[in-house]
Amino acid sequence: MSSKPRNTLSRGFTLIELLVVISIISLLSSIVLASLNSARSKARDAKRIADMHQVELAMAQYYDTYGYYPQITSDPNCHVTECSLSFLNNTTPAFTPYMAKTPLDPQGSDYRYTVRSAPDGYGILVYVENPTAAIAVPCISGVNVTGNGWWGVIPACPF
Repeated sequence: MSSKPRNTLSRGFTLIELLVVISIISLLSSIVLASLNSARSKARDAKRIADMHQVELAMAQYYDTYGYYPQITSDPNCHVTECSLSFLNNTTPAFTPYMAKTPLDPQGSDYRYTVRSAPDGYGILVYVENPTAAIAVPCISGVNVTGNGWWGVIPACPF
């Protein structure tokens, strides 16, 4: 009877095999995280667009009731006649029934929403994060925005 020598090395993965697997896993996880951040910014932009439509609806209802848009007067906290939405809601009590809660940016501040108003028109300036073919950064929406010359050459929002 001939005896074969037993392999004294334990069976397992080599260091190179482990490093290859770890590098593949890290590459895949970085791709997933990058696409997740892109989806988050698109979701925040969708919220900003929905908020802009909410303000447009509130402005239209205010105009239907009073026959003019709410006035924003010069204030030290605003730039000439340009204010955040919270300023409009806090200084115009008659506007509160149409928009009881001022929309805030999904990232927690209201600097991405700016409003200008006159008796015959209003404008909403919205900054979005994710520029695509359909969304410009920033863009404006409202009534008689271009006629008043507000914000210069910023394009109108296509939505």
